[in-house]
Amino acid sequence: MKTIPRRSIGGDQTASSPKLVILGAGITGMFLAYYLRKDGYEVRLIDKDPVGREASVYNAGLLTPSFAPTPQLSKLQLLSAVIGRRGPLYISPMQVITHLSWFRIASGKALTGFEESTMKIGKLSLRLYEEFFSSENIDPDLAKGVVGLYRTVEDAKAFSTRFGGKLLEPAEISRMGYKGLEGGILVESEFSINPAKLFKQLRTRIQEMGVVITLDKEARLDDGARPRARYMLDGKVFEADSIIVSAGSWTRTLCNQVGFEPEILPASGLVMIYDTGGRRVIARPTLLEDYGIGIAQHDDHTLRVTSFFEMVGFKKHYGEGRKKWLVDIVSRHVTDLSKLRLVEEGIGFRPCTPDQFSVIGRVPYYENLYVASGNCRLGVTLAPASAYILRSIIRGEDCLDEIKPLLSPERFHS
Repeated sequence: MKTIPRRSIGGDQTASSPKLVILGAGITGMFLAYYLRKDGYEVRLIDKDPVGREASVYNAGLLTPSFAPTPQLSKLQLLSAVIGRRGPLYISPMQVITHLSWFRIASGKALTGFEESTMKIGKLSLRLYEEFFSSENIDPDLAKGVVGLYRTVEDAKAFSTRFGGKLLEPAEISRMGYKGLEGGILVESEFSINPAKLFKQLRTRIQEMGVVITLDKEARLDDGARPRARYMLDGKVFEADSIIVSAGSWTRTLCNQVGFEPEILPASGLVMIYDTGGRRVIARPTLLEDYGIGIAQHDDHTLRVTSFFEMVGFKKHYGEGRKKWLVDIVSRHVTDLSKLRLVEEGIGFRPCTPDQFSVIGRVPYYENLYVASGNCRLGVTLAPASAYILRSIIRGEDCLDEIKPLLSPERFHS
């Protein structure tokens, strides 16, 4: 087996401490590096993964703040998700036992999965994405307009009444190639990107800006100088003006090292990538809302199909029965996946809070420690806005100030 060498990208590592360190080189961490480097900070990104991508790449690439980040669930449905795998959601009983406080908060909300504030952050994110693509001359296979499909017309009308979007008639849905779904919404202002392409382009850009990226090395937090946090790498302790934890589902592990519980747990999702053989399978990026399935075609060959919200810890495995459920649903309503060539499968861990809001702000009891995580299934959608909001907190500037208390890391401990 070939060993991937430990390496640094963008500059040589020295014993001197950069002014700002970001733990986690996923999409949110890289947008943090992008904005803060533009502000003149010396920025270093560190990630324990050899590539540093995880959920940043293994998703459908749908930038859709209007659509619910998790399936709409009653308390009864939430309970049934613990009993067995009957749909996109599954919760391991052991996770409930191990993390009772998380599930106690979650059951109070019944994982409703959507709030108006998420929409505001999402709209900011879409604007920031468009500014980024334009100013940096980047095109990660952008496709505008996202379709949400429902079993019934009534469900589509309910969505349209609350969030807008163009109602699609059943005949129009059929002409688009979908089967067995009566209700549909087209949201023209939202879009899809190829997450793997965005990841590569963004990383290249921040390297060009002088951001130092260290991969395949696991950093730890150190509280020996409290109220100032420090970080450890290769057995050495370093100081920084600011340390940001943006490590996705691993944020909890890092924060626990300095005695803080951010209430973030991983929820795994599966992505199956197909080669369509040069055929356009779908007209628009699509969400099958009743099933929690996202589908996007980035070019004439690449089709991404993603689903599932499984709270099973960091287990990297989906059984054949679960995959068959996903393939059968897509084949029934969209296209026969058995006729396409499967080229890649991937599992990404979505960092989820019990109230489904992100965690963005300064960590209690520390002057220089911040966190930006917990975007759940809207991780890529909310990445630039999450970074921009935390940037404003670090710099003492205004940015959606009415929402910041809802995102505060302290909210679960007040």
